Amino acid sequence: MRIMQTESCSWNPTMGLGLDDGAILSPTTALNHEFAHALTYDAAVKEGKLKEWYADCAEGSDPDYGSKNEKWVITRTEQKTAKALGEISEKNTTVHP
Repeated sequence: MRIMQTESCSWNPTMGLGLDDGAILSPTTALNHEFAHALTYDAAVKEGKLKEWYADCAEGSDPDYGSKNEKWVITRTEQKTAKALGEISEKNTTVHP
C-alpha cells in the first residue's frame, strides 16, 4: 500500500499488518493510514506548501520513522485508529522505532 505519483492508493482489503510485538493491524487501519497520507498531500496543495510536503516525505527526513510524514501518520492517525478498533492497547504503539 502506498500513494504513488499517480495520486492513487492501492490497498488489499483482506491483508492486515503484523507488528513486532505480535499485534495485527486490520486492513481498515492500513487503509486509514494511506488516506491520512492523501489528506496531508491535499492540505499541502491547498496551503501552497507542496515543496515542504515532499521534503517531509523524503526518506531519511526522520531518523526513526524514515520520513516526517510517515511519523505524523503513524503517531496520530494510525495509532488512534488501531486503539479505537482494539488492535492495540492504550499503552502500546503501532511502530517501535
